[in-house]
Amino acid sequence: MKENKISAVYKEDLKKLLISIGEIDAIENGQRNCIVCSKVISVDNLQLIIPRAEKKYDFVCNDTECVSKYNQLKK
Repeated sequence: MKENKISAVYKEDLKKLLISIGEIDAIENGQRNCIVCSKVISVDNLQLIIPRAEKKYDFVCNDTECVSKYNQLKK
């Protein structure tokens, strides 16, 4: 399996990334939630994309508490 590592994505390139990983429709349809607070993820509030097994992804919203909690959990 080919592994891709992405450190950062510019806001104007986010939709292209979401299209490339097959998640744009789910996000635009409100079908993805923050793994910390369960808020619906949108293109505007998406802060982190966490790759999981088998081309699945977790998402974290841009709430500073969620980002902080996620960073604490991954340590």
